[in-house]
Amino acid sequence: TFHGKYPLNFLTSEEKNKLENPAEYKRFLKAFNDEYIYEMMKLSQEILKFNTLDHICGVNWIALFVGRQLYNLGLPVDLGRISGAAAGHDIGKYGCKDIEVERTPYLHYYYTDMWFEKHNIPYIGHIAVNHSVWDLELENLPLESLILIYSDFRVKNTNNGPKAEMRTFSLKDSFQVILDKLDNVNEKKRKRYCRVYEKLKDFEDYMINLGVNVDVENKEISSCKKDRKPYYPLMHGQEVIQNIKFLSIEHNINLMHELRDESSLNSLLELARSEKDWNNLREYLQIFNEYSTYLTQKQKMITLRYLYEQLTHPEDEIRRRSAKLIGLLIVNFDEDYRKEIPQNVTLKPPAITSVNLLERYLKYFLHPDHKKIALHQSRIINSTENMISSLFSNCRNNHQVSNYRKSILKHYKKDLYTDEEIQLCLIKTAEHISICSDEKSVKA
Repeated sequence: TFHGKYPLNFLTSEEKNKLENPAEYKRFLKAFNDEYIYEMMKLSQEILKFNTLDHICGVNWIALFVGRQLYNLGLPVDLGRISGAAAGHDIGKYGCKDIEVERTPYLHYYYTDMWFEKHNIPYIGHIAVNHSVWDLELENLPLESLILIYSDFRVKNTNNGPKAEMRTFSLKDSFQVILDKLDNVNEKKRKRYCRVYEKLKDFEDYMINLGVNVDVENKEISSCKKDRKPYYPLMHGQEVIQNIKFLSIEHNINLMHELRDESSLNSLLELARSEKDWNNLREYLQIFNEYSTYLTQKQKMITLRYLYEQLTHPEDEIRRRSAKLIGLLIVNFDEDYRKEIPQNVTLKPPAITSVNLLERYLKYFLHPDHKKIALHQSRIINSTENMISSLFSNCRNNHQVSNYRKSILKHYKKDLYTDEEIQLCLIKTAEHISICSDEKSVKA
C-alpha cells in the first residue's frame, strides 16, 4: 500500500530533544494520539474510500526527507514544525460536514485552523493552514512553509473518482496534474499558477544546488555539505542569474528565521537597540518595512513599542522612518482571513483592531510621558504628521480611511489642547487626513 511505502512517522527522541522549543510539538503529538487521529484517518479510508491518509503520509514523508537533509546542512529549519504541519495539514478534511463535501478542498483550511487553535498549537498550525500553492504569492515565506507546500505539490491522485490512486510525482510532472484539477482556469489564472510554480522550481533548484536529494524513490538522505564553493567572478549567463536567485532565497530563509516567533524578534530588537551607528539602525528599519507583512499581531505590537522608542532618536531620518513605520504597521495590523469559511459561520471579532491601536498611539504621540525630557516630548509630538501621512497613504480601502478619520478628528475639538506645539502639529497633520467617498478617496 501507499502508506506502507511512506509510513506516517514522527521525529525520533533525539530529534525532539534538539528542538529549540519542543513544548508545542509535544502538544501536537499528545492531541494527535489522544484523539486517535491516525485511527480516524484509517477508518475513513476503509469505510468512505477517500485516500486522504495516503496523501498525508506521502507529504509527511517527503517533508521530513528533505527537511532532515536541510537540517544536516546547517539551515535554520524547525523539524518539529515540519513534522506537525505535514501530519496535520489536511486534518480539516475530516471536519467538513456532509453538505460541504463538494467544497472540501476550499473549506478544510478553516477546519484545520480550528483544530490547531483548539489545542493551542499556533506556530505549527500557521504552517499547516497556509499550505496552498496560492500561498506562494506572498513574497517571503518561512522555510518550513516552503517545504510543506513543495511536498504537498508533489503528492497527488493520478485521477479523480473511485479509481483514484495516490502517487508521488516529480515537480515538473505535478505541474500538469494540478493544472488539470484547477477550477475555472482562464489565461489570467494560468499565469498566476505558472508564477507560483516558478517559485517552487527555484526552491527545488536551490535545494539541489546545496546537495539535497529530492528523488523520493532513492531514499538515501544526504548528510554532508557540498564541497564546491561558488566562484561568482567565473560565472556566465544563466548561471549568474541562478546563483543570484539562490542568494536571495538563502537571505530570505535566514531573515524569516529571525522573525519566527516573539522570542527571536525580541533578540533582533535588542541587537537594534544596541546599535550605535544610525546608518546600521536604518538597515534594521528597512527590514521591518519589507517584512512587516509577515509578522503576527503580537510581533507587530512588540515592534510598535520599539519604533515608538526611536521617536526620541537624535537623527531626524530615524525618527521620520520610525513614525512612518508605525503608521504602516497600524494600517496592516488587521489580519484578513484569506481562506474560505463555511456558510453560517462568523469569525470571532479580534481582541484588538487597528482602530483601537491608532487611538492608543495617537494618545502616546500627543501626550508623551511627562517623565521624558522636554526635547524628547517635542520630538514625539512632531512625529505625528509622518505617522498619519503613512497611515492614510497605505490604506487599502475606504472603510479603513473612514474609521481612521473618525478617530483622528476627535482630537480636533475646540479647546481640547492648549499647548501651542500640539496645536501646530495638528494643523500640519490635517493636510494628510483623507476625505473618502464611496467612489474614491482624496487628500484634504
